[in-house]
Amino acid sequence: MASGLDRLLARHGAARSLVVVNYHRIRPAASAGFFSTDFDENVFGPTVEEFRSQMQWLKANRCVLSEADLLAALRSQRPERYLPASPALVTFDDGYVDNYTLALPILKELGIPAIFFISTQAVEERKLGWWDLISYLLKKSERDWIEFQGKRIELSKARDALRNELLQQMKWEASEVTAGLLSQLAEACEVPLPGPEISGRELMSWQEIREAMNSGIAIGSHTHSHRVLATLDLESQQLELARSKLILEDKLGQPVRTLAYPVGGYEHFHMETLTLAQRCGYEAAFSFLTGCNPVAELQRFDLRRVSGPEELSLFVSMLSLPGVFCRRQCALPQPRFYKETTQPFRLEVLSRWEEVEERASLWNDLLQRSETVTVFQTYEWHASWWKTIGQPSGVQLRVLWITRGDQVVAIAPLGVEGPESWKHRVRPLDSISSVTKKETLCFLGTSNFASDYADFIVDAKCASSVREVFTWVETWLSESDVRWERQADFFNLPTSSSTLPILQSRFSERGNRFSSWVTAEAPARLFSPHTGEGLHENLQLLNKKSLKRHFRAFEARGKLEFRHLDDAAEIQSHLENFFRQHRERRRLAGDQSQFQHASEREFYRELVRRLLPEGWLRFAIVTWNREVIAYHFGFEYGGKFIWYKPTFNAKYAKQSPGEVLLRFLFEYAIEKGLQEFDFTVGEEPFKYRFANVVRSNRRVVLFSDSMSAGLFRARRFLSQVMMKKVRGLQVSKAVAS
Repeated sequence: MASGLDRLLARHGAARSLVVVNYHRIRPAASAGFFSTDFDENVFGPTVEEFRSQMQWLKANRCVLSEADLLAALRSQRPERYLPASPALVTFDDGYVDNYTLALPILKELGIPAIFFISTQAVEERKLGWWDLISYLLKKSERDWIEFQGKRIELSKARDALRNELLQQMKWEASEVTAGLLSQLAEACEVPLPGPEISGRELMSWQEIREAMNSGIAIGSHTHSHRVLATLDLESQQLELARSKLILEDKLGQPVRTLAYPVGGYEHFHMETLTLAQRCGYEAAFSFLTGCNPVAELQRFDLRRVSGPEELSLFVSMLSLPGVFCRRQCALPQPRFYKETTQPFRLEVLSRWEEVEERASLWNDLLQRSETVTVFQTYEWHASWWKTIGQPSGVQLRVLWITRGDQVVAIAPLGVEGPESWKHRVRPLDSISSVTKKETLCFLGTSNFASDYADFIVDAKCASSVREVFTWVETWLSESDVRWERQADFFNLPTSSSTLPILQSRFSERGNRFSSWVTAEAPARLFSPHTGEGLHENLQLLNKKSLKRHFRAFEARGKLEFRHLDDAAEIQSHLENFFRQHRERRRLAGDQSQFQHASEREFYRELVRRLLPEGWLRFAIVTWNREVIAYHFGFEYGGKFIWYKPTFNAKYAKQSPGEVLLRFLFEYAIEKGLQEFDFTVGEEPFKYRFANVVRSNRRVVLFSDSMSAGLFRARRFLSQVMMKKVRGLQVSKAVAS
């Protein structure tokens, strides 16, 4: 006859349940008695010693699954037959650096697999989550009281209460309502939000995430921005899920199969979220603080997790009697933030520039409401390119103008090019199929590499409007009777763009009709707030050895001067020398300058005419003993300095005038209080020395049918194989000689 304990274990014991233990942060050694952080202390779990004890017990007493083990079981008809007795799984959320420095060595030593769930925006922008930022602002404020949200709050008495109230707002209120909460709190507290140098120290880098992956850790998605999914409409939820998956797969070169819902309680996502996760290509998804998983009732897109406790005794109890010690909740709420049905979209195709010119102010107004906001998306940029390069080379204008009611909600700045257009280019966009194509649809400004970033200009509150563009593109591709006559080639599309997952999803619905790959990286330097510690960190950039060494070498032998020119006539008078320096510099490098072609020179002159009056152009000169030794043709836009076209006097190449120019530009950006120094596309080694984030651009080629896309991918693969062989032969010859 079974004892009471036997019956308890049979009903609630670990043999019948998969227990998924989740952690966020691990505290440093010997910090159990006292621990201090500028950020949210509530996300910290056990100390490193406590974590080791928990993992040792887990390894000795439970069968710890890997992500691959779990997915294999879920794919089977009867997972309960596939899973071993007493299964367990270990996960970490949010991508904190101590997951890498403290937890990973223990996991590797004990041979325990785990899943790290990463929020891609945090890693890309070196920006902590809203819960950490709320804690930081309230802890750092030296004010006795603040005026916030219409209330006078005495911080000495109500700091914790206010923090908890704000956390609940972020978890429950619609994202439109909470969008400005952090900046408003920073202003009220008189504390600047921490910059990338401060925030970045708390987060793993992409390199550390790759090393964790190569050590046997699976990498899953924690969405892009970590916004609570239940506060978003369904369209925005899908973008969060798809965008994160795309970025992770780009950065890691491996498929991402699992997802953890941010915050993760059943009030933080809903039934439709599960469907969206499956539609985005995930194979499983995890909730949090929702209990254990009876092996006979595993829900692929609602795998429940519990929080890893600090004490070993509670950890053992949870793993031994999950049915007793792990809270369960069974019902998922319905969506709370459906978007209201509104007027239909209307699409116009503008084929004459005069039609576009009439709407110039509407163009830039929409750009400010869009997500990808760079100088390369402005009307003035496109107008300069069209006048000097697009129209003279025979590009057929196809600007798609989408409105809803009386408001423009999306613009697709496109053109149709063909072999006749390419004949006029000094640097035509390379394509292994271009020579066989009669027509290629592409972004204006990209076919000669002028625009470092290109995207559809879409109202961030109306992301679904871009689907109208893709419907038109599909129709355009199918209008040709001959396969391979047409393709759409979208170049320099930022990997982080929210339009990218929508585009790829659309052209996967009826067969895989696209090819997509990373074409270039775009390093950038994100500045910390230009006050206090942040300003000190920014100024340290100017003390880099190479910058100081070359700067002092010139100063020791003469007078160095730097200035940005703001007079159009003076800039135009320098442009011929700027072009000449670039041609000479490229000749010495064994390459051809783009400025060999008259249209390229005229394009830059037109940029001066159009962008200087707007205050966006930054044309810099560096003189040494009154001789111009370096130029820079760049931009300042949206709080960013944009590095675009530098050049220098080739006779001083050994003295590195380019580094002197760079130091002056860094100094200018810091003095102006800019948020970022964007090096734009290009993988020159010097950029990585100064960058603290690296973004990437993609190229997406679309076809009317999956067969054409498959042939294109095969040709591209063979082309890459041949290039590798050629490089291998070149290296062999070099070694032999």
